Amino acid sequence: MDGIKKHTHQERMELVKRIVSQIQAKLGKNLLAIAIDGSCARNADLDYSDLEMIVFVENTTNVETSHEIVDGMLTVIVYETKESYIQKYLDISEVWYASGSGGLLSIYNEEFIDAINTYKPTNISKKCRTKVKLRWSGYQEITAKVLNACLSKDSELLALAFPKMVVELLTILSYANQTPYKTLGSYITQAQTFKILPQGFTKLIDIYVRGEYANSDETRKIVEDIFTSMEHLLEIEYFRTLP
Repeated sequence: MDGIKKHTHQERMELVKRIVSQIQAKLGKNLLAIAIDGSCARNADLDYSDLEMIVFVENTTNVETSHEIVDGMLTVIVYETKESYIQKYLDISEVWYASGSGGLLSIYNEEFIDAINTYKPTNISKKCRTKVKLRWSGYQEITAKVLNACLSKDSELLALAFPKMVVELLTILSYANQTPYKTLGSYITQAQTFKILPQGFTKLIDIYVRGEYANSDETRKIVEDIFTSMEHLLEIEYFRTLP
């Protein structure tokens, strides 16, 4: 084990060069393109950021995603065809709220990567509406757990369930507003600019960020109000207005 260590952007890029040479030798003609994803692609990586690479191939039969610790840094290499990458990350998929902004940095075959970066999904409204409907039951379930924790004064359950509820709400807001998040660190800031946003959202986020949800009576009231407001918004301003 290498522990966990700090790395600079330049050190990550040097590692990329070594990995690219290995991939080219390994894949030969099966290799189509290579790109960096995540914070490193945006030159926004921090000391403990990992390195994410996407390798596009003609055939994925003999390759699989790898997770390796290299000198104390997590390095993830994902192998995809063009079609599978678009379906998983750029179309309105289960992870689109986090991956739909795209932004791969080309390392090999820039023309191919440029085509990936310019992809736009079709039927966004219909697909997003479907995702909201599918996720709503999960949001109701975790909200119920939070409310039960508030009523029973179960601080342990509240500490675990409340953050999960907020993340699920943020995910639903992404689909409801048909807008994927740019980065993990921008979820809250970006959500606050959305058109479809429940009343009391700012107050909910305040107690979440500050970790002040231990006041179970206040938390229960806010959570109930948010759920009711969100349900109303989706019924009146979302489901009835989309084709």
